[in-house]
Amino acid sequence: MMFAHGFGCDQNMWRFVAPAFEDRYATVLFDHVGAGRSDLSAYDPAKYADLSGYADDVVEIARDLGLRGAIFVGHSVSAMIGAIAAIRAPEIFEALVMVSPSPRYIDDDGYVGGFQRTRSTNCSTSSRKILWGGPPPWRR
Repeated sequence: MMFAHGFGCDQNMWRFVAPAFEDRYATVLFDHVGAGRSDLSAYDPAKYADLSGYADDVVEIARDLGLRGAIFVGHSVSAMIGAIAAIRAPEIFEALVMVSPSPRYIDDDGYVGGFQRTRSTNCSTSSRKILWGGPPPWRR
């Protein structure tokens, strides 16, 4: 089972969940670039401009570990990252568990469930730099 954290989190969020599966599954926990103890020097603005770069990382981790038939558990934005990864490498993933997924992160005409565009401009810029696109300001 591969556990992927959501926005504003790191792999520590799974500390009470993953152990419940360790007697039946090998478990994989990791931090996305920009979160937790990830290698901040690995950040590339072009690669991580959208979720594809993160999905590529998930596939790379899975391939490096030789995973086949894995269960991907993704929280929030990582649910969508897992969906992209499973489309790119279906041989790796047998199942997706999506915890609080969102198909969209910005409110728009006919859709409410994300951030308001006026708030998200500031929020997405700072949050992307902090967790999904660059080192947090306190680690620069």
